[in-house]
Amino acid sequence: MTAWREKKRTATPARPFRTSAPISGSPSPYLGDPRPAIVCLCGSTRFMEAFFAAGWELTLRGHIVLSVGVCPNAADHGAEALGPDVATALDELHLRKIDLADWVLILNVGGYVGESTAAEWRYADERGKIIGLFTNGPRRAAPPPPDERPSWDEIAKTTRQIAEVVEANL
Repeated sequence: MTAWREKKRTATPARPFRTSAPISGSPSPYLGDPRPAIVCLCGSTRFMEAFFAAGWELTLRGHIVLSVGVCPNAADHGAEALGPDVATALDELHLRKIDLADWVLILNVGGYVGESTAAEWRYADERGKIIGLFTNGPRRAAPPPPDERPSWDEIAKTTRQIAEVVEANL
């Protein structure tokens, strides 16, 4: 970890993150802030349920969530089913989302990190982004079978825990 990243993590934010007026029924102390934290979700589109669960949890916490587009072909690995040019263009678009984000949440479902996710992880790290990591298994080269994938509740719980740590460092 570079000294710059360490300094960034401990710096006092220039804008207030806390508010006394969260959205009714929300657990977030941040909703209502003039500029909430922005998070970009990264991971394999094979696991869209993880994107949905993490995105919903972070939205309820008051974060602006940048994610992959709705991926109707997730069983075919999303954009790759539409051709290499589409996949390349969407990978580049996702890097721009990382540029906009205050922090990044890597959804490492079942220990699987594909080439695109690994590239996004490196990109975020090189730019000094705070990185949260959801993982529920040892690293593997192939996606886990459905019975080894985390439940919505497991993803939401872990996302809450990661968010609490990140929020303390924004």
